[in-house]
Amino acid sequence: MSRRGCFWESMSKPVPSWSLADGGSLPSRYRIVEKAAGGGAANLPVMPEHDPALQEFERRMASRYRWLFADWEATVRAEGERLDAILRPRGACRVLDAACGAGTQAIALAERGYDVVAADISPAMLAEARRHAQERGLSLRGCAADFRALPFARGRFDAVLCCGSSLAHCLTEAQLARALGGMRAALRPGGILIADLRNFAPIVRERPRFHFRQLHEHPAGRLLVFDLWDYHADGTLTFHIFFLRECRGEWQVDCLSTLQAPHLPETFAAAIDASGFVREGWTVTDERVEAIAVAR
Repeated sequence: MSRRGCFWESMSKPVPSWSLADGGSLPSRYRIVEKAAGGGAANLPVMPEHDPALQEFERRMASRYRWLFADWEATVRAEGERLDAILRPRGACRVLDAACGAGTQAIALAERGYDVVAADISPAMLAEARRHAQERGLSLRGCAADFRALPFARGRFDAVLCCGSSLAHCLTEAQLARALGGMRAALRPGGILIADLRNFAPIVRERPRFHFRQLHEHPAGRLLVFDLWDYHADGTLTFHIFFLRECRGEWQVDCLSTLQAPHLPETFAAAIDASGFVREGWTVTDERVEAIAVAR
């Protein structure tokens, strides 16, 4: 069926059909570096490929990322206000967004004058973050890096962010501890960690299969976004996110899948406490757990 006239034709990049083979392999080493604010090249490290499966999930998610939000622009503004209220009173200037995705938090802080490095395992996500930043006239430094093995010098940053439940990609408690330890190492003493996770406690307890996200209404058709979960005997789960797009009365389906570990709030708290942090803020809602922690 032709897609002519469908609203997603206007997206800046074509949406590939669902297939894990719908692209070439990533190089084993790569560099994505933006210009620094002063015009010079940002001196950022190259990281090797750590997790091809996660990179593939993120690559395919990149062009769809904004569809996860009812209003992505409003989310950027709200995140900027929220994070600025935490960071500015503490004198934080140098910020690492350790799993930046398409740049929701990194762009929000760059707009407010913070010196931000945006890191992500996915070159495609970094490209999306760069594009969104350029649309705002911002220069955003990017680094291809796995947040579970950060490459930065000790004490380089005043604050580290790890948002969007990215820590669920740590498939064991040992990986979670390593990731948080790397974030602690990247912070100066007294630096701030802001990290969140989906609240997996009700999910583990009730084992739902379906979670509705968004319904976008467009003149050319609707876009429905929802999650499905498959539960495994080892305690991990496979997270599937579906994008159903209507065009001329027909529906096109894309599905992206990735393996996650449903770390419970108490596991998350213990890992933070054991990684050289003191928790100053700890918020648990039905949907989300957020920690604000100070590096010892």
